[in-house]
Formats: sequence, structure tokens, C-alpha cells
Amino acid sequence: MFKNALWISLVLALAPVACRPFIPATPPGFVELDDNDKSYDYRATHPDGLVTGVRVIRNSQAGDLSFWTRAVANELRLGKGYRLVSEQAITNHDGLAGRLLEFGHDEGKAPHVYRVGLYLHRHDLFVLEQGGTRDIVTAHAKELDQALLGFSVKTGIPRFFSYNGA
Repeated sequence: MFKNALWISLVLALAPVACRPFIPATPPGFVELDDNDKSYDYRATHPDGLVTGVRVIRNSQAGDLSFWTRAVANELRLGKGYRLVSEQAITNHDGLAGRLLEFGHDEGKAPHVYRVGLYLHRHDLFVLEQGGTRDIVTAHAKELDQALLGFSVKTGIPRFFSYNGA
């Protein structure tokens, strides 16, 4: 009886993770948030004030990665006043090609950095967002890169117990 209850508890604890169409790579020093923010499918924070998150957007219009890269850049530049600082190709844990956009934005006296990684897989666009003050983002660049590049898309192969990029 105890063995069955333990197994059921384990399955229920992993259920939210198993339902995601991706496996996040939570960097060392970050903790996953369970803040019920329905605009994100995953969020984690660092005590220094950094955040990283994932949104999954259904690509029902069948836009390619170039389309989504330009759409995101235009929305943030023209619609929200961010300055595009850099754009580069990235590849995730699975070998899936993506794009990384880095934006600058001043809030008060502190310059902020907002990084957006984009991966397109079948009909899902994975938007990985990271942000914080420029100094803190620079100090934790390795951990933030780990979250972008260690990110994994579930492709139908069960990856139980491989949470956090393991």
C-alpha cells in the first residue's frame, strides 16, 4: 500500500513537468517559480534579480523562424521602445537551430538587458525570455546561456527524470 502511494505521489509531482512540450534547463542558483502566472509556461529566478522564462506559442500561421525573429524584434523595438543590441544564431540541447535577440532598455538610472531566444519546432514557437540589469546579466551570462542552450524540446521520446537538462 505504501509503495503504491509513494508511486502515485511521484507521478503527481512530475505531472506538471511531464505535460510541458519542453524540458527547461534551470541554471545553477535559480529556482523555479510556481507563481501561477499563466502568461508563462515556465519561470525561474535568481536571488540577484534575474529571471528566465519560457512561453509556448502555437504557430498556427506556419511562420518560419525568420518571420518570428523579425516579428519579435519589430514588436519590441517599435512597440515597446527596446533597442536591438545583437542577434545571433543559437542551437539548443537537441541540435535545434534558433535565434537569440538581445535588447537594451533603460529603466530609471540602470540599463537593463532583455534577451529573447526563439526556437521553432513543428507547430510550436518556444520563446525563452531573460532579463535583468546589464551588470547582473553580464555577471551571470554563463548561467543564462545554459538556460538557452540546454533547453530541450520533447520530441515524443519519454525523458522522465531528465528535468533540469540532465
